[in-house]
Amino acid sequence: MSTGSFLEQLVRDTRKPEAEVLALAVEAGVRQLWREHVLGQYLRGEISRQQAAETVGMDWVDMAERQRRAMEEDLEWGLAKTSSP
Repeated sequence: MSTGSFLEQLVRDTRKPEAEVLALAVEAGVRQLWREHVLGQYLRGEISRQQAAETVGMDWVDMAERQRRAMEEDLEWGLAKTSSP
């Protein structure tokens, strides 16, 4: 589905004006971008765990840490596979 199709469906289903649905979408998108920005700062060591948790919530910090661990484990596995005979 295209973005336009999603928008049309949301307008129909929510019975809200297109402008309101678009405003909500922009707000949700900006929040997501902000959350990703803050979590990136935390994972790069630019802000503390506490600062990140206060800004975006501990659940998001925990999830970012789990995702990072999973990525590191996958990377280690891949590197081990390429270095074995």
